[in-house]
Amino acid sequence: MKNVKFSGMLRYEDLGFSLHRVTPARDYRPHTHDFHELEIILSGSAINSINGREFPIGPGDVFIVEKGATHEISQIDGLTLYNLGFNGHAMRGIGNDLLKLPGFHALFRMEQPEDPTVRRLKLEPMELERAQALLDEMQEEYARAHPGFQTVLLSGFAQLIVLLSRNYSRSMPERGTWQMAAALAKMERDYAEPLSIAALADSVCLSERHFRRQFEALYQQTPKDYLRRLRLNAAAELLRKKELSVTEIALACGFSDCNYFSRVFRQTVGISPTQYRKRVVSLE
Repeated sequence: MKNVKFSGMLRYEDLGFSLHRVTPARDYRPHTHDFHELEIILSGSAINSINGREFPIGPGDVFIVEKGATHEISQIDGLTLYNLGFNGHAMRGIGNDLLKLPGFHALFRMEQPEDPTVRRLKLEPMELERAQALLDEMQEEYARAHPGFQTVLLSGFAQLIVLLSRNYSRSMPERGTWQMAAALAKMERDYAEPLSIAALADSVCLSERHFRRQFEALYQQTPKDYLRRLRLNAAAELLRKKELSVTEIALACGFSDCNYFSRVFRQTVGISPTQYRKRVVSLE
């Protein structure tokens, strides 16, 4: 089985993603990638397979093939698609506000879902038209490479991810993937609130035990650890602002006890919040 290397797909090494409009003349035999692949079907039909899970594809279908997954496309009939290969570097232009969308977590951030075919959605004709117009513009920039083209491409990639994430948020099923993605988005939105794991589980209609087990399986950490990391990251950002005291920062980031905040910060970062502030300010 062939392994497709990202280096062989890249036209510009420092860009972090590749973009190709493809009209396959024959089936794609089973293969793997050392990168993530986003495919948007413009026309025609085929049978797609990810890790042995088959599903039909046609105009408006969007799916993601994760790095290392076995991919195959067969029974191709007039198929035309856009293929975007990307790695973590290409996601650097994505704003933190997108983390509040369940669809973004489900499509782009959820690690190793049990069913790899969950990373797919169906765009309505008008939404497909919008996506194709954006991709056509990106394709032209990609081909011409005029000065400033990388900024245009990364901006277009970010816009495409927003469009897909918003659509997926509206169309996600009410069970399974949606529940974990919705809980993650709630954490990102409300980390400063007094969230309990029991309340998070209840918000997505799961028992606390089942919620913890599913969360740990998908993200390789507990919900409590994930929430604490969000709060610490927010606190580290606020420590750059001299006008807020350490106590004010602790409360603003969801820590009800300043001493506990300082202890956890030191355990995680290696120095106290006050020392961190002095070190960061001295470097700026």
